[in-house]
Amino acid sequence: MGTFTVEVTIRPVGSSSPSQAIKALVDTGATLCQLPEAIAQALGFVPDHTVTVQDAHGTLQERPACWAEVQYQSRRALTPVILGPDGCPVLLGAVALEVMGLKVDPVRKILEPTPYLLTPAD
Repeated sequence: MGTFTVEVTIRPVGSSSPSQAIKALVDTGATLCQLPEAIAQALGFVPDHTVTVQDAHGTLQERPACWAEVQYQSRRALTPVILGPDGCPVLLGAVALEVMGLKVDPVRKILEPTPYLLTPAD
């Protein structure tokens, strides 16, 4: 699948400051969103927990994380955001995409609405 970026707005949950627009790489292979630490600090993010992440090489590491409000067009998600090392890409991960009800069209390189799925109880 080819990669592409989209513009999202993001801010810390509970912040009264306006959301900041930022380009994010759409990454369905990433569970969570990611911001470089310097960008996160500039936007007012303060880590409040840590998460264990596994990178593409299989290496496990602990990373600081916090909650963010992410918006793409008219759709919003409250989602954990990993604070990655400076120089890492800004990622829009699978959890935020699913919470916003978006799916990836890899051919047209766009995000498009998709219905939420429910499994009936028997």
